[in-house]
Amino acid sequence: MKLDTEVGVVKYLVLFYYLLATTVFYALAIYATGNGVSYHLFGEGDDGVFYWEQAMNVFYDLSWIRTSIYPWIIGKLMQVIGTESVFAIRLFNFVGMALLIHFALKLVAVQLATTELGEKEERIRHFAYLYALFCFIAYISLFINITTSIYRDVWIYMLYIAATYLAIRWLFEKNWTYFLLLIPTVWLLGEFRTYALLSFVMATVLWLTLQAVRKIAGPFVILMLALVIFGIIYTFFMDVQVPIVDKTLRSALQYRSDGIGFLAGAARWASVSTRRTISASCSITCTVISATSSVHCRGTSEASPSCSSSSSRRCR
Repeated sequence: MKLDTEVGVVKYLVLFYYLLATTVFYALAIYATGNGVSYHLFGEGDDGVFYWEQAMNVFYDLSWIRTSIYPWIIGKLMQVIGTESVFAIRLFNFVGMALLIHFALKLVAVQLATTELGEKEERIRHFAYLYALFCFIAYISLFINITTSIYRDVWIYMLYIAATYLAIRWLFEKNWTYFLLLIPTVWLLGEFRTYALLSFVMATVLWLTLQAVRKIAGPFVILMLALVIFGIIYTFFMDVQVPIVDKTLRSALQYRSDGIGFLAGAARWASVSTRRTISASCSITCTVISATSSVHCRGTSEASPSCSSSSSRRCR
């Protein structure tokens, strides 16, 4: 079997793995909740339920809460097919997964193209692709976010990877076709998640700045300059709103501080709960479940939402 053929087979096996998993979780969700929207691994609600409610409002041309463009897209998708289908939304997200793998492998190819591989180039390229595909299977958090509910996360991941790939091809090859493709990709990324757009813009600006500075300064000067700039921003511009997200550095740090306090409070609650439970084994189980839910809610609410439906709405 040729190397490229083997990689292609593994790629389709990974896609089948995700398609089978999302179908199984769809069936489990129907059994558990009756609608197939979400199979609750952590708590009794998540953002998928919220997206479904808003998509139904879009489907019936009612007012809806705009947290991102995702509910509008899946609502219009159901209008096109003419039915309220959760499984159609899951298949739509599966398309996003296929595109994510596609652009991820293209990024691997770009990185390999800029690296001197020597005589074992084909072998290294082969295992690099296989390793990347294996990561999609072994990354449990990604697996849960894509298969258990109708989250928007897979589209955020895909658009970010696609934008990165297109930006690299444009900047290094000076091919304006990639720039024209980059514009709608970046716009969609911002419509799905403004923080992801800000991250992409900041990373691009930082890279362009470093490329310009490297022509006139060495690594030590660049490091010292970065520290000085950060110190100035931290000291004098804490309350300046950052475009795109309309947040300040102080508010971002406060959000992080609140998150740490939230988790600490959850840990204290678990400790008290442990002392009051009758059975030690039951108390340990409850503690693990509560801690896991807290970490998942606070740790992924920005990039991969899985909080309860009510708390998710307040966060957004």
